[in-house]
Amino acid sequence: MKLSLNQAIKHHPESNCVLLTDCPTFKLKGLQIVDINKYTKSANEFSRYYKHMSSNSFKFELICFQRWFILKDFVNNNNVNETFMYLDSDVLVYQDLFNVIDLEGYKMTVTKGYGPQYSIFKNPSSLNHFCDFILNNYANKEKRNILIDNYKINFLDKNIKGGICDMTLLGLYNFEGNCKDIFRISNYYFNSTLSNIRKDAKDLGYSADDFNLQNFFSNSPCPKWKDIKIGALHFQGSSKAQIHCYYKGRNKYCYYMIGELYLFLNTFKRRLKSKVNRFKFFN
Repeated sequence: MKLSLNQAIKHHPESNCVLLTDCPTFKLKGLQIVDINKYTKSANEFSRYYKHMSSNSFKFELICFQRWFILKDFVNNNNVNETFMYLDSDVLVYQDLFNVIDLEGYKMTVTKGYGPQYSIFKNPSSLNHFCDFILNNYANKEKRNILIDNYKINFLDKNIKGGICDMTLLGLYNFEGNCKDIFRISNYYFNSTLSNIRKDAKDLGYSADDFNLQNFFSNSPCPKWKDIKIGALHFQGSSKAQIHCYYKGRNKYCYYMIGELYLFLNTFKRRLKSKVNRFKFFN
């Protein structure tokens, strides 16, 4: 998370960077720390209507929804009256996104149809509208039943993991024409997840074999990508272990070495545990 925050601060020097957290001892130069527990009123209200429809844990899916309501209470209570951005804690940004992205009248951004990892909101009213949309889909019995049917048909009946999450609602919100999809923004690449680079390339009409992230970071970039810059990268799931390889902020060499050491030790522990378990089995 420090790597993600450092890079966000670096590329947005004129912006106020805020971390909403329940860890008040966390500190980072250029970062404002705010107690998340002061902004849970709307989130708690939503939890009264939330119905769990996922193979993921109840707690995990609920907080994914509640983050939008927490953000809503924060911007409304602190008189944020301009365009603002929400970033997941596992993303690296490489541009001043406020300068790169023009909302063009849309309420917020989305990535590849339903991705919330880099979400720019036009103003607090836009976020309020999105939160009202989420709440209505759970509080309204008819709309909630549609979600239940969706979960049954597309997940339970097919025995597929996953289910209804906040990205499902963002996809529906996008379908109604409220969002600008930055996945296809010209001259900039905003990935879905690091593990989906090859699929992203195909969806953008490029050769998956040539679409290598190292081309973007090379001092002598491949001619095919000379007009394309990295906007931001998302390191979802196990991809988080690679974030140090693409970090370009303060103390990058130090963080790279720490990251490589962590990977080495983690791999060693897994192999050792595997051998111990194998020995126990044959014993």
